[in-house]
Amino acid sequence: SLANTVARNRLRDLGEGTRDFGAISAIAYAGAPYAGTVISHNCVRHARGLFSESDGSLTDGTESYSVYLDNEASGYSVYGNVLNGAAQAAVFVHLGRGNTIEGNVLANATNADGDGSQGLQVEGRVGETANNTFRRNIVAVALTPTRSLVASTGTFDPRYLRPEAVTENVYFPVAHDFGDDVAASDGSHAPPAW
Repeated sequence: SLANTVARNRLRDLGEGTRDFGAISAIAYAGAPYAGTVISHNCVRHARGLFSESDGSLTDGTESYSVYLDNEASGYSVYGNVLNGAAQAAVFVHLGRGNTIEGNVLANATNADGDGSQGLQVEGRVGETANNTFRRNIVAVALTPTRSLVASTGTFDPRYLRPEAVTENVYFPVAHDFGDDVAASDGSHAPPAW
């Protein structure tokens, strides 16, 4: 469906029984139209991801994102959210185009499996993935395996996320996880006292 709004939700401790997961997730299909959907003013904490290996052991922190725009999900506006403690990256754009990630607070992405980024992960294909924008976000950069602000695990093409489309972000380095301090205990989205 088109022109939806996902707003003002408080989500916490999610993805504890699955992997390849988004706390807020949209999935599209090849050639899908621009959705015109808004994801705004949500607070997502701890999108973890859990995977059961064939030997019965569990792997924590697998392929989980606070916001997951999957399989050509395009034309989304992700703004004004507090996204804290995702296992892989705060936002993942998979094959999408024309998505805008703007004015969010992104913190404590753990890059648990050694891949991903603190803020945005983009995977794509030339001719499909283009014109995504990442601007005016506050990104708390922790000491993680990748220490990356924007990442791609495949072959990255600048058309997926043009350098000029990554602008006016504030990167705040932290040497430790500052926990749930990125959102007030009453669920409001007041900025932390950095």
